[in-house]
Amino acid sequence: MLVVRGMSEPDTLKKVAVVHNLLNGDTAETVLGFRKEVSMQFRPFVDPSATRFLVRWLLAESKRIKTETLLSEGIVDESLASTWLADLEHGRTFELTFYDQHVYQRWEDAGASADYLMYFKRDVKITGTWESPEVFTTNTGKLALMENGHPFPVFNSTTHDFLVALNAEKGCQATFGVVKGSVAVVSGNLTFNAFVSDYGAPADDGFFWCAIAIFLQEK
Repeated sequence: MLVVRGMSEPDTLKKVAVVHNLLNGDTAETVLGFRKEVSMQFRPFVDPSATRFLVRWLLAESKRIKTETLLSEGIVDESLASTWLADLEHGRTFELTFYDQHVYQRWEDAGASADYLMYFKRDVKITGTWESPEVFTTNTGKLALMENGHPFPVFNSTTHDFLVALNAEKGCQATFGVVKGSVAVVSGNLTFNAFVSDYGAPADDGFFWCAIAIFLQEK
């Protein structure tokens, strides 16, 4: 690797926003955050296996880059071209632009990290039963944000296995479960079906509440 720009410090940022057309003819903008753009210049070994690996990585549906403790997953430009220094194959270099899938609210938010193996949300009301379980999806509805106020990261089922655990909160006494085989990754979000058992006592407000923990393990 010769040069990496935008991985640990901001270089080029892409704003993620929604533009609203108001009834009075004005427009308003809701800024959700930003994505980082990472550009890399590197010189692979002059070996067909190295360049073929690069082609497989470029064509893969899911791509990630890891530098030190930072882990990014996203998409790249449609094409990848090499530059030959002095028209010599041994002087060939590649330049790659990578667009991170993680939406940042501030630069200190490091996104998904290889050492960050659990995501957590407390005081989640659950109404699903075994006969009619409730569907949960990260970054949506009751799991719109994590307990620390940040969005959930982009999940990748090709790199990690997942375990979802639910524990009773707010004084209710119950057992919670996740429907076997329901945990899946859809468009980078983790989705699963959960329920409260038929036996137990609700909290003082008459509802069942739980804390949801999502554990990750690298494959």
